[in-house]
Amino acid sequence: MTARPIMPKSERVAVPLNGALRARAASRPRVMSGIRTATTGRAPSVMVVEDDESLREVIAESLHAEGYRVLLAGNGQEALALLAAPPQPSLVVCDLRMPVMDGWQLLAALGEDAALRGVPVLVISSESTVEHTGKRFLRKPFCSDRLLAAVRDLLR
Repeated sequence: MTARPIMPKSERVAVPLNGALRARAASRPRVMSGIRTATTGRAPSVMVVEDDESLREVIAESLHAEGYRVLLAGNGQEALALLAAPPQPSLVVCDLRMPVMDGWQLLAALGEDAALRGVPVLVISSESTVEHTGKRFLRKPFCSDRLLAAVRDLLR
């Protein structure tokens, strides 16, 4: 698989979708399932919390192609709603700059919840000050190989 760059919306060129492609994209499931692991019978699940829909979809497709189950949320509030019901994801990939509830607020909420405190988090952001979150960090733009390597490392 060739590494492809994953860039924030501000650095991408918009390509208009025709009606059929737009309908297909809108009908995509918010949860994707992948291959099963030998030990648990279930693939590890990764929640992607990113407000940029196209970036969220690219990340989800990269993870799904590697066999991960993927849950999608557009902001921290949506993520917390999904996290309220079991099962918990194996990992959260989280942007910091989002509307409604940003990644900083989501990280604080995860830290306050005993059931979610132990879920590993991969922070993705173009901000330069986020390396001080105490979480694993990946600066945007990044290639899918770096994303997948960080996910594999955090799930060990």
